Amino acid sequence: MCRPRADRAACACQVLSAATRVVVGSDKVALVHGDSHYFKIDMPLNGPAGGVVANFTRLETFGARNTHWVRATIDPSNPNLFVFEAQIVPANVD
Repeated sequence: MCRPRADRAACACQVLSAATRVVVGSDKVALVHGDSHYFKIDMPLNGPAGGVVANFTRLETFGARNTHWVRATIDPSNPNLFVFEAQIVPANVD
C-alpha cells in the first residue's frame, strides 16, 4: 500500500495500485482527473498480454483557458457503464 506523500512518486504508486486492482477485477472503473487541461476520454491501460484493459476508462477534464465542464452519467443499461459528455460554455469559446 502507498503511503501518502506530496510528490509524484506517491501519486504514481497510487495509480499503479489502482491499475493492478482493475486488471485482476471485472468491475468498470473510471478515473477522472485534470492534468494537461485538455478534454480527453481513453482507455490507457494495457494488460499483462499487451491488450487494452477494457474495464478502465480515463476522463481528463478541461482546465486553464478551456473552462468548460463534463457531465458524467452512470448508466447500468449501457455496456460501457459510464457516459461522459463535454459541456461547452459559450462565453468561454473564442
